[in-house]
Amino acid sequence: MVSIILLIVSFLAFIQDISIHKIKNWYIVLALSIGIFYHFLIGNGSSAIFGAAMGMIFYPLFVLRFMGAGDVKMFCVLGAWATFPQILYLMAYCVFMNGIVAFIIMISRKNGKNIFRNFWIWLKICCITREYIAIAEEEDKSDKYPYMTGVFLGVIAFCIIGGKI
Repeated sequence: MVSIILLIVSFLAFIQDISIHKIKNWYIVLALSIGIFYHFLIGNGSSAIFGAAMGMIFYPLFVLRFMGAGDVKMFCVLGAWATFPQILYLMAYCVFMNGIVAFIIMISRKNGKNIFRNFWIWLKICCITREYIAIAEEEDKSDKYPYMTGVFLGVIAFCIIGGKI
């Protein structure tokens, strides 16, 4: 049953992310509250709270602007439903699926080869100088894609392959 709820919750967040590029706070609070309440009813409340707290692992990625705040909060919601330690596996699936989606997007673009060439040059410079060199941030937001795409695909993979919840 929890696997079905994970699919529904992540699908609704995915729809919000692709349509308005945000995940509404009311939705996050509602899904988080119901998840924690449900697990308290079945006697697994502390694991749900710890699982929700595990979503904050991605907070540094929000600070570095790799993820949006809604994406981090959504991992808290998924943690409340999946509980601990399943949320760790779920996070791994989601990150992996987002990597695949990002790779497909990169190679499908006209400048895909340039992106890889520039990354390789940047990596060599960082290794030679042994210093992190920040990449200039582009103002063009068209390179961004809804992170919930990979999260939803990760939840699907988790439920099919490893989700014994």
